[in-house]
Order: sequence, then C-alpha cells, then structure tokens
Amino acid sequence: MGQQLSKDFNEEIILQACYQDNLMKQLYDKAKRKYLIAIHEIDCPHAHCNLGRIYQDGLGSTKKCRSRALYHYERAVEQRQPVAEYLLCQLLKSSGNRRIEKTTENRQSTRGKDTIKDQIIHTRKRNISINDLIEYKVDMYIRSASQGVLFCGADDELIDGLKNGPAAWSINTNKIKNQLLDQLTTTSGADSGQNEYLSDVYNRLGYVTLLSVNDVDYEHGKEAMDYYLIASDLGCSSADFNISMMHKFATGVDKNLVSSNEFLQKAADGNHPIAQFLIVASHFDELTIASSEYQIKAAWCYHYAREASRLGFATTYFFLAIFYFHGIGGVTRDIHLAMKYLKLATVSADFSYFEGQKMASYYLGYIYECILPKSRHNKVVAAHFYSHAARLGVSEALIRLGKMFEKGKIQLKGLSLTSLQLAEILYTKACQDNDSYKYANYRLGKMYSNQRYRHFYNSRTAENYFKLALSEEGSRRDLRHYHRGILYEHGYGTDVDMEMAKEFYYQEYTKCSNTYNYFEKNYCNKIAKRKDFIDILQMST
Repeated sequence: MGQQLSKDFNEEIILQACYQDNLMKQLYDKAKRKYLIAIHEIDCPHAHCNLGRIYQDGLGSTKKCRSRALYHYERAVEQRQPVAEYLLCQLLKSSGNRRIEKTTENRQSTRGKDTIKDQIIHTRKRNISINDLIEYKVDMYIRSASQGVLFCGADDELIDGLKNGPAAWSINTNKIKNQLLDQLTTTSGADSGQNEYLSDVYNRLGYVTLLSVNDVDYEHGKEAMDYYLIASDLGCSSADFNISMMHKFATGVDKNLVSSNEFLQKAADGNHPIAQFLIVASHFDELTIASSEYQIKAAWCYHYAREASRLGFATTYFFLAIFYFHGIGGVTRDIHLAMKYLKLATVSADFSYFEGQKMASYYLGYIYECILPKSRHNKVVAAHFYSHAARLGVSEALIRLGKMFEKGKIQLKGLSLTSLQLAEILYTKACQDNDSYKYANYRLGKMYSNQRYRHFYNSRTAENYFKLALSEEGSRRDLRHYHRGILYEHGYGTDVDMEMAKEFYYQEYTKCSNTYNYFEKNYCNKIAKRKDFIDILQMST
C-alpha cells in the first residue's frame, strides 16, 4: 500500500519541504559580516571575492547588485585572486560588435610590467563586443588557471573555447604567449620584486604552452616543463603545483608519482592552498587512526588544513572542521568550533570538482540530530541540513533523513503521505543513486519486516531487500560488518548463522576500537553493549 501511494510523490517534494530558506539566509548574512570585517582590516582579496559572489547571486538577505559585485571582484583581481579572475568574466555580456572603453589611465609601473590593473576593462559597461569579451576572458582565464586548474572553471572554459569556440580564442591565446615572451626580453634586474614578477611570467608561459599539449606531445611538454622549472626556481608555488600535476597525469611528460609528490610537497610548503588541501586529503583515511605515529601525521596535516583555509573555500573549511569534530591532530574535540567551520563551508565557494559544501551540510545534519540536545528545533535544523546535502547529491543524507521520518523524529505537515511513506521514498531514491547504498536496501528491509508498521509489513518484500543488502554486486557502498552481523543473527535475507554474525561483529569491533572517528566509535559502542560481547571478543580472525 505504501509503495502505491508513494509513486505520486518524489523525493524533491520532501527535500523542499524540509529546506529552511531563513536558516540559509542567516548563514550567508553571518559570513558576509565576516568578509566585511576582513576587507576593512586587511583588504583581504578572498573576502572581496566572496562578497562579489554574494552580490552577484543575491545570496542571503543581500539583493543582487552588479556594481558592487564588480567592485569586489576587481579589488580581488588586483591582488591576483584566481576565483575572482574567473567570476569577474561571468558578469560580462556581449553586445554585437560595439566596442568597449578601456581604462585610459596609464598605470604601468616603472619596471614596465603588465600589472593586473592594466588588464582590467571598464566593466561598469553592461555589454561589450564579442571579440573584446573573448580577449578579456582569455587573459583572465590564463591568469586564474595558471595558479591551479582546480581553483575554478577557468581552465575548463578556456579549453572549451579553444576547441569549440571562434578563432578569437586561439588568436588571443597565441597573442598572450608572445606578449609574455616579449616581457622576458625587456626585463632586467634581479631584486626580489623582479623575481616574483618573472616567476609569474614563466608560470603563465608554462600553462599557455601546455594548452597545446596532448598526452604524447613531449616536445611541447618539455617546453612547458622548462618554463615551470624556471618559475619554480624563482619561488613560484603555483609552478610547483603545476609540475606536480604534469607528472601525476603524464601531461606531456612520463608519469612520475615520486616527482609529483615532491613538487606537491614543495608547493604546500610554499603555501599553495590546493597543494596543502590535497596533502591533507591524501591522508584522510589515516587521520583518525588511534596511534602516535598517525596522530603525528595528523598534526602535520592540521597545520596544512589551517593554512589552506585562509582562502575560505568550502572544502578547506570542511577539512579543518573534521579535526575538531573527531578531536585529532593534537586538537581537543570541539563540536561547536567544528560547527562554526562547517557552517562557513555550506555558504562558501569551492574548488572545482570537490564536495566541501555538501559534506559540511551532511555533518551539520548529523550533529543536530545525534550530538546536540534532542529538541524539536534541533531535529528541524537537522532535517534542513540533510535535505540540503541530499539536493547536492549526498545519498547518505537521504538515508539519514528517511530514518528520521521512519523513527518519528520529524513530521511534515501539508503532505498527504505518512512518515513511513516519506521514508520509503527517500530510501528508494538512495538505492537508485549512483552510489547504490546497500544500507538503503537494509533500511527498506527493516521497514517491511516490522510488524508494528501495519500497512507496510510484507515479509516477502523485506526478504528481497535484505538479499539486495547482502549482495556483493552493483554497489560502490557495501553494507557495514555490523549490519551484516544483524542480518546473519536474525536470518534476514539468509539463514540464521550465529557464528557468522559474531564474526562480522568482531570484525566491526576490531576496526572501530582503534580509531578516533566518531562515526566508527558509535558502532564500537553498540557492539560493546551486547550481552554476548565477551563471546565476540573471543572470536579469532
């Protein structure tokens, strides 16, 4: 009966009903106040960039304002903020062949450098010609992507323009490479400021050269590498990062993971935020292991996480929050401090291809549901963050939210379905997602096997879901040993096998007893409360 009624609804209706617009507005407004303080105190380019994004999209209670967005992006661009160099271009629109005014002031420095201010167009004009727009985008995208292709979509859009756009993309790319080469011939001197300028020119030359490289183009690959190495010798951490990526993905050079890791480490030590983040991410599974060796490594990663978070990207805030959430890397567990960084992560821009926003939302949902005092308010807030995470693609959030409905922790007014039917919809969606969670099948089996759920009880349907949960096929996310133990103990989807059940409980306990991971320790505590706990401890692997 539940399934037949549920087909009239989909999960999006449920997620929208759980979503709290005012809560997200409050988070954006609080972040905005933080950014305003940062630009007042230190003229922070990253704060300018985030403010530009808030005004561009009208986030929180802030109304859209193109002129203010442009102002903050331009201030950030003057300080070479890579995301601002990309987002500024997104505000510009083309209007036929009408020409755009360019700045008439001569801001060229005494050294003859092409400062970033020389490149800023009068973006107060709402529309510019298509050729001027492409010329400006090519320059800004090269400046942005040469600092690290993972910062934003600059590299993707530039490559797409070169492959599929008009000839102006290629013409302007070649033009910029020639200009960079000309700058090398007109530069003299060897002071520190000059070295910084030259390192940037060589780094951009390496990136522009690499644009024409395919996987087997070793000639251009060597040329790009030579430029990057000179920039690296001059102290450019972006060049170190770019060299690391070339070696890692064999772009114009042979694959060399040793060299890749060496240059990634050098870039991180030079305060390149993506390099710092990637080093932390590469050790993520080890950070919560309860041993002095791994906690020394975790403390080292905590330093990088703090440094990387200075740019204010969602993923860097999320990783910093992880240390406080679990209490690892030499820091004391502090849920409220973890929440502070998680909330910042939910409303911050992020690196390309990373998932800081949605995972921060999931963690906040869990904190409000399971860790903070159990109140109606906290349950409503938990449901909001789970819905936000689910809409961003986190299948675990669908399951957590479904379980809240199943267990009666939250109810929705105005919908014609029961809480169990809402849970069924969310579990079913999680089963269908790319990750194909076995735990979602397990939850559906539990629902259909529960005789207290009078309108849902169906032993045959439950058996099918339990078998799917135990299946080894078609899933990236297998069932935990703890839940497998339950299935074998009670004969759900299989024959009763107490020895097999205890073996799975033992494996789960062994895994979870040597960790600071809060989620893992929760399962360890569940097993420790069992009456047959001593028998489980006596199991051998």
